[in-house]
Amino acid sequence: MPVEGLHVRACSGPNCPLWQSDHGACLRRIALFRDLTDTQAATLRRLARPTEVAEGQQLSAAGDPARDILLVVRGLVKVVRSDATGREHIIRLLRTGDHFGAEYLFADENMPVEAHAVAEGNVCFVPLAAVQRLIIDDANVAARIIAAMARQLRQTEDSAAKLALADAGSRLAALLLDLSDEIGRPAGAGRVHIRLPINRPDLASLVGIAPETVSRRLSDLAAAGVVILHGHRGITVVSRAALAALAGRARE
Repeated sequence: MPVEGLHVRACSGPNCPLWQSDHGACLRRIALFRDLTDTQAATLRRLARPTEVAEGQQLSAAGDPARDILLVVRGLVKVVRSDATGREHIIRLLRTGDHFGAEYLFADENMPVEAHAVAEGNVCFVPLAAVQRLIIDDANVAARIIAAMARQLRQTEDSAAKLALADAGSRLAALLLDLSDEIGRPAGAGRVHIRLPINRPDLASLVGIAPETVSRRLSDLAAAGVVILHGHRGITVVSRAALAALAGRARE
């Protein structure tokens, strides 16, 4: 899945010691592989390619053969598809613990989408062939992976239902909460600063509302003292509790 010719650096340093030392405990943080035995996880770990990625780095290209499952260990990755005019449309925003590519298991086809890191972080490429061998060799592995994929499908359906039922303000508040968790930086006095990794039209696409509605809702949040806006990409979350209430997450 990594694009040939692009700089992809093997993961090292303080963010990655688990990959080299504990026979797959870090791998099992990803829901898809959470139920693997130590031996099975160690098999995948030996073949996996942990990688540090930079903001904006392309991780796969449309038309590439599907070779890997991409695991997001830390950071954000967008999966995009281009239309006939070349304009990109975000299909999914992968957060820590998410994965992409398992849907191509046993499917000999090229990918119609591509993936880009939208924040610096760590990902891991796990060869599809290695997962296929585990599935063929052990029916229990197949059952576990199918169960994990079914859980992800249910979660996706739940998210889609919540998105359809929630109003624009709730959807935007929920996304800002998620981004503050993933890429936010402490700004003192309980505040969190976010540098949006995508532009406002893409933000609007993710929450299913018009770009002008995003701008209006952000202005409303700023006027209410919930956030502070810094240009088009900078947002400081002043009151996480207020955002959580708007998103319907009363316990946060």
